[in-house]
Amino acid sequence: ADLQSKVKQSADFVSQLTCNEDKLTWATLQREEGNEMFRQGQYREAMDVYTTCLVAADVCTILRHFWSILDHFKSDVFR
Repeated sequence: ADLQSKVKQSADFVSQLTCNEDKLTWATLQREEGNEMFRQGQYREAMDVYTTCLVAADVCTILRHFWSILDHFKSDVFR
């Protein structure tokens, strides 16, 4: 599936979660999956997963994860 479809599926799933804690837990698990893909050199797939997990986050959380992802990416790619 393309990224737009993945984001829509994620948004549909997240919209059914009733509390922010559940949303953040789901986003964290997605991020961990993205981290594993990144470690395996699957950069495009990892970025897709990182992007889809952001649908569960509020603006502050999005920014925190975005900067964390960017720092992770910079440290691994630009060693």
